[in-house]
Parts: sequence; C-alpha cells; structure tokens
Amino acid sequence: RSPLDRLLSADMIAGLYIVDTVDGRRYYLRDRGGVRDLLSPRGWELRAVLSEAQVVGLQEVPRTELAPDAFDGPPDPQPAPQRGFAAEARDHVEDHYEAWETLYLDLLAMLMEHEEIDVLLRAAIAQRLLDWHSDFGWPPLDQFEPGRQLDDWQRRLEGIDTEAPWMDPADDVADNERSSAERRFARMPELEPLQEAQQEWKHQIKLDMVERRPVGMLWEGDEGIEMLTTREAQRLSDGRLEVFTEGDTAEWSFMRIGHVDGGQMQVDTAAAELPAATLVLYAPHLEGSND
Repeated sequence: RSPLDRLLSADMIAGLYIVDTVDGRRYYLRDRGGVRDLLSPRGWELRAVLSEAQVVGLQEVPRTELAPDAFDGPPDPQPAPQRGFAAEARDHVEDHYEAWETLYLDLLAMLMEHEEIDVLLRAAIAQRLLDWHSDFGWPPLDQFEPGRQLDDWQRRLEGIDTEAPWMDPADDVADNERSSAERRFARMPELEPLQEAQQEWKHQIKLDMVERRPVGMLWEGDEGIEMLTTREAQRLSDGRLEVFTEGDTAEWSFMRIGHVDGGQMQVDTAAAELPAATLVLYAPHLEGSND
C-alpha cells in the first residue's frame, strides 16, 4: 500500500470513536463497546502513524475512570471526526486516481473544511500532505508568485508541536499548543490561489502533455524502486516511460526513465540515480509509440 493509503487507514485516523463529557472534555475509544476503555496515548505514537514506516497499533494505556455524572445520560460513542475526512479522502482518491499532480493540495483543502478534527491532528496530517505534494505533486509551485505562499504554510505548520498528546483532554501542554495552533491556522494563506497556479502551469505545458498521460508513480522503497500504476497502465503499448523533473539546467522537462514492453512497465534507472525520491510516471497516449 502507498503511504497515503496507510495514513487514511491508520487507527488514529480511521479507527477511533469519541465520547464527550458534560464539562466539554473529549475522550477517544478504540471501539464502541464501553466508555471505560478510554485512550490517551502520547504524541510519539502520532509520529509513528504519520511516518512512512509500518503503521503501528495504538499503545495499551491504563483505563480512565470517570464519575457517573460525567455524562448527560447514557454515553453514546460516535465516530471520531477524522473518520469522516478519511472516508471522504478515500472516495476522492478513487474518483481522481490519475490526478497525482493536484491530489495532495486537493486533500489539504478538504482537510481544512473538517474543522471539527482536533487542530493538532489536522496540523500533523497537513504536514504529511504538504510533504507528499513536494514529492509527488506538480507544478513546483515556487515558480509562481501565489505558490510562494506554500512556504508560509510549511513554516507555520513547522511551528506547531504535533507531538503534544492531543488525545489526552487533561494535558495542559496539548491544551496550550492547541490554542497556538488555532491562531496559526487562522493566519494561513488561502489555498485557492495555489490551486489556480497549478492549473495555470498545467496549461503552459499542455502541448507537451498532449502525447502523454500519467500512468502511475514510483518511489525509492526499502528494497529498491517501488511502483504504483493506474488502471489505464494495463492497456499500454510499447514505448517510452518518462518522468517530469528538473534537469541540470533547472528547467523542467520530460526525461526517459524506462520503457513499456508488451504492456509491462520497466524502469531502467537504478534507485540511486532517480532524480527525486518520488516521481509521477508518464507514457505516450498513442499506441505503437516506440522508443
């Protein structure tokens, strides 16, 4: 599975329930089986879930004891709000499977609409989406004046302590960091100009793209090059396999990185020689196109 798949299916994103007490505190549950099995894990586990490494399970922690009057009536656990984002994001990825270029900024804009998600968790997810956009997405937004606002996003997000234990409603550090994060998000630049810059840049290279289509992406994994292909890639004829990357002259262009032989994609470049850690793959539109 891709890093994005692992993120959207991680327990902290897609597997928790919540219950709110009468004093406004929110507790997270692994399941709806009972409010006595409450979670308040520490921040290092959030790092593990959001890393590109193997996603780990939630740590077992002592149960939190609450007085009977902590709830207004029988507790009724509900799906955690981040589960709604995860489901919406998975649907978007499925419907826009081949739009790798704009996918991560689209998901970031979607995430920002889910204001009910804890702001520290939103910041952690946003950091990862921006990292992936830098790896997979194009255009390189710093080529446009609106795109330079992306640096503001990155700087402001880096100032948020996403390792604070946001799942613990009694933690003062997380509470203080949450207030700071809210102020930082309020000053974030609008995402719409960045998305418009993407469309402008795509229009500029439209002639180059007429004879090409995105057919997947590849990245350097633990055991060499890993590849994820689109459904359309199964219908490829023989031809060149290319990536769009910044060359030695700092100009962006298409570079041959492999070939398609009998409908099978072959990468001829060693992992150590890849121009970037992650790349979008392109192949000719025209059947019978040869190297």
